[in-house]
Amino acid sequence: MPSLEQSSRPEQGDEIALAILAAPCQENPCRDIASQAPQESAIISDPGISRSPLIKSKVTLTATLVALFLSLFLAALDFSIATTATPTIFNELHSATLYTWIGSAYLLSSAATTPVWAKLSDIWGRKIILLGAVVTFAVGSATCATSTTMGSLITGRSIQGSAAGGMIILTSICISDLFSMSHRGFYLGLMGVIWSLAGGIGPLLGEALTQYVSWRWNWWINLPTSGLSFLILCLYFHVHNPKTSILRGVQAADWLGILFVLGMSLMFLLGLNLGGIISPWGSPKVICLLVFGFFASIIFVIYEARFAQNPIMPMRILRKRSNVASVLVCFMHSMVNVSSWYFMPLYFQSVKGSSPLHSGLLLFPITVLQSSVGVAAGLDVNSSLVEIVFLEIVTGIGVGLVFQPLIIALQSSVEQEDMAAATGLMGFARSLATAISVVIGGVIFQSEMQAQYKEMLSFLPLDVAQKFSGDSAAANIKFIDTLEPMQKMFVKACYARSLRTMWIFYASVAVLGLFLSMFILRQSLSTLHVETMTGLEKAAGGSRRLEDGEPQGA
Repeated sequence: MPSLEQSSRPEQGDEIALAILAAPCQENPCRDIASQAPQESAIISDPGISRSPLIKSKVTLTATLVALFLSLFLAALDFSIATTATPTIFNELHSATLYTWIGSAYLLSSAATTPVWAKLSDIWGRKIILLGAVVTFAVGSATCATSTTMGSLITGRSIQGSAAGGMIILTSICISDLFSMSHRGFYLGLMGVIWSLAGGIGPLLGEALTQYVSWRWNWWINLPTSGLSFLILCLYFHVHNPKTSILRGVQAADWLGILFVLGMSLMFLLGLNLGGIISPWGSPKVICLLVFGFFASIIFVIYEARFAQNPIMPMRILRKRSNVASVLVCFMHSMVNVSSWYFMPLYFQSVKGSSPLHSGLLLFPITVLQSSVGVAAGLDVNSSLVEIVFLEIVTGIGVGLVFQPLIIALQSSVEQEDMAAATGLMGFARSLATAISVVIGGVIFQSEMQAQYKEMLSFLPLDVAQKFSGDSAAANIKFIDTLEPMQKMFVKACYARSLRTMWIFYASVAVLGLFLSMFILRQSLSTLHVETMTGLEKAAGGSRRLEDGEPQGA
């Protein structure tokens, strides 16, 4: 990324973040020096440089942000909206084996396609690829809403997920294109708020639609909303348009790299999702998927580093120790973050006896705020509601504070032409960490419940103890309410101890992330806006300065 020359005229103070929506260009045009590398020095602001965004109309910029955040909200909402509708869908579509793939298909396809969307936006431009993702998401939603079999529903969820991967990562990339390094953090932070709200609202909205309308409206609701986002993007979203022809783009795309990244992601994530749920961990199917996924990832790295002409994931991004540390901390952070979303409802329902709806409401403190999850290790059977909410708030603040600085740290130390690829790499790391974290947390919980099986036999009948051992424990939460008071208290204590061990593991992951964060070097954050050039000719210069009054894009 080019280093930027400061103006000689200092300004008198800083505007607040929202003021940059309407700020005009300074009299002196901003200039960039493409020959200089980014400096790894103290975080500073360039006080004499224009703070106006590249889109200069307040109305246009506001409309663009609304459309981007709306598409992000839809993608995030569909991660959780169907969770409470699953039993109803199972009863209507009559599938006892495939219902778990309603969520897994969305997660797998979203994770696998993230870096692909980022690279395609470099070739054909941000706008056309983002519009394509929104249309694909609408098609997937319509497929889900009209499904008459579980197979067609899973197909629709896969289409949705592949589009969601693009909508999520392209929102980050587009915001990074629109704002300077020092100001984009505010808007990237809003992405975290929207993501958290969607995660909290999703289960509640899904249950309401399923109960009072139909489970199909979990997906019909996406069509008018995605249509509105599409329309606003068409009218107001103006960034650099390379006008790359379809033929030239297809010829230049790194199809072998795309094949490798899709193959390794799907094999590895599919193995993680099958293991311990549909097939035993030691089954040939699971072992082959994990092993082949691992070797495919090695081949992918070698190919991208040595042979790819236009790599989907340039390995030069990881040549700096600071960049490697940023990606690893992002990975650790995502592992810790998902522990709250995925396993706190298990604590609420098993130990505190909450309903699924009440569990969703109890997640709102961490939703609103988003330290270390080590505080959750203090939760037990006797924890009060006040204590639970307080610990959620502490955890939420800590988790939320780390979201955006990591992507800023990575973006500020790569070349402008690699910004989209670096953002895609960060999103890919988050997706992988989420899938791996869910599996590891589940294995720890199941192992701890199995370790208490002998003790259970001294308090419970054999058939009852078997319901709460190993991989049966998470599926038999509702059975706790049928036990006698003393038995119920004992089983709740077993769940609490198992979850406590799991949260101690996540606390250790957070500590490891803290250690790795010490290797992230501080960067100079410029307030100068540099237009990102996309297309096949961008190698000649990944950015250009904007003349005073010149609009961005075409």
